[in-house]
Formats: sequence, structure tokens, C-alpha cells
Amino acid sequence: MLWRVASKLVPVLFLFLAACEKESTAGHPVFVKTYVELSIATQAYTSTPEVRVARSKILEKYGYTAASFDSSVTALQNDPKAWIAFQKSVSAYADTLAAHADTLYRDLLP
Repeated sequence: MLWRVASKLVPVLFLFLAACEKESTAGHPVFVKTYVELSIATQAYTSTPEVRVARSKILEKYGYTAASFDSSVTALQNDPKAWIAFQKSVSAYADTLAAHADTLYRDLLP
């Protein structure tokens, strides 16, 4: 009896966890910051070795491996609703950075 109940609940639990993972990744502030910083680094550095070094440092800073981050991006791209929500979060964070750009890097100016 218990085995039958468990065998029916396990697939439901996996679907629930998968849905939560996609949703939490899409709006998760750390994932959004990582994505934006990686995008900025890709645009800022012209040489491939510099991009690789910057990418590695950013991923390490936020606790991702290249494989785990790329896997999350792929999962989001395969879910149109999650991808749209994620892109809205990315845009909002990028707008926040742009609005404060003059103060973010003030200490770097001569």
C-alpha cells in the first residue's frame, strides 16, 4: 500500500521541484547578477583569454561552475515564460546599474 502511494507521489514531487527550480532561477537575484556581469565582461574584453578569465572569476564569485550556469540558461531558454521573466529581471538590474553608473566607478576616475 505504502509503495503504491509513494510510486505515485514521486513523479509529482519531481515535476514540482523542476518547476520551482526554473522559477527560482529566473528571478533569483544572484543568477541575474551573474548573467548581467558575464554579459558586460563579454562586451568589455576583446580578447578571448581575457573573456575566459573574467568569466571564470565572475562564476566563482557567485558560486557557479560554467556547466551549472550554462545548464540553467539552457533550461530557461527552453521555457518561454521563464525566459521572459528572467529577461525582465535582467533588464531591471541592468537599468539599476546604468542609473548608478556615475557613482559605481567614481573611485576609479582620476
